[in-house]
Amino acid sequence: MKFIASLIIILSIVSNCLSQSSSSSEECPLGYSGVDCSIFNHNITSYNAAYGHGGYVLFWGNFGNTHNGLTISIGGMGCSVNAVFDSLIQCWIGSLPENTFYNVSMTQNGYTWFKDDYYRYQTDCVNGQTDSGYCVCQTGFTGEICDVESSPYITTIGTSSIDGGFVLADGWFGESPEIETFSIFVGNKKLRIQQITSFRLNGVAPQGTGIQDVTIYNSTNNQLLFTGVNLYQYDSNLCYGDCFGNGICNSGVCECYYPWAGPYCFDFNSCQCPQN
Repeated sequence: MKFIASLIIILSIVSNCLSQSSSSSEECPLGYSGVDCSIFNHNITSYNAAYGHGGYVLFWGNFGNTHNGLTISIGGMGCSVNAVFDSLIQCWIGSLPENTFYNVSMTQNGYTWFKDDYYRYQTDCVNGQTDSGYCVCQTGFTGEICDVESSPYITTIGTSSIDGGFVLADGWFGESPEIETFSIFVGNKKLRIQQITSFRLNGVAPQGTGIQDVTIYNSTNNQLLFTGVNLYQYDSNLCYGDCFGNGICNSGVCECYYPWAGPYCFDFNSCQCPQN
């Protein structure tokens, strides 16, 4: 009986130790692992790529202060480390054959971080900048290396009275646009362009009501270049030209200051007749 009792005690102690060991591993602080929580789980968060012919690569992330056995590979090719800090690593990579995405693995202190299809080498962005292997194009350009000029588009456009009026539109209208380059319609009526730059135009909207589409056509071949669905809204409470400063707009009707007259207070009453 004493032997059995002793065996039960021993088994209880062993079970308790194993439980504590397992619990200790499960309760490690975020970013650490292992039985005694001594393994720092490093990770890469972003990078600045080299060109396809090779060069220096910068990796940013959380790398800790101990770097035993540090190795980095890109697409199975070793990246020779020449500088390492707790949040930055610089390494040298040779030529990579294709402009595609490569796996990246980083090992140190017995722990390996791996990410599939993560790295892409830097390309010459004609009208943009490289970010993590991608070209981020300037406004007005698109394509893999930002070498294709975007079609014109409107992002925002003002509103007017139902009699039309002066409007501003922002968007992209080409590098050197001219008034004759495009034909712009609000609904099925043409907007008269008065001035245009790459990013803004101003003009006079036609008469209309409600909410209308805005379309841009190439004036030379009438090719449809852009459609802004429900982009333009007429406001019946506005007055054409805001009464040109010669009156007050009251629910879409101009109330003119003397001696101005007309539906938009644009006519000058030259007779100077006194009002009754």
